[in-house]
Amino acid sequence: TNNVAEWRGAIAALDYALVNSRGAAVVLEMDSRLVVEQLTGRWRVKAFHLQVYVREGRERLERLRRRSVSMTVKWVPRAKNIEADRLAAGRK
Repeated sequence: TNNVAEWRGAIAALDYALVNSRGAAVVLEMDSRLVVEQLTGRWRVKAFHLQVYVREGRERLERLRRRSVSMTVKWVPRAKNIEADRLAAGRK
């Protein structure tokens, strides 16, 4: 589903941050409000099939925090995320 794809993208970004952050501040900006709110714990996870992704994402956030990486997760309205959508689609 669309939500699974968004979650997989978020987890991939957090994995990248775990390998490459080297103590730098990390900002994860997404246009998926569902992922942002569930990842930060502000929204409940109603869909059973998403619970594994939420656990994985939160575990990675915790690992970043233990490494003293400043982590911000931010929702960006889709209309302000056009460049990311273009890059994700492989368009120039």
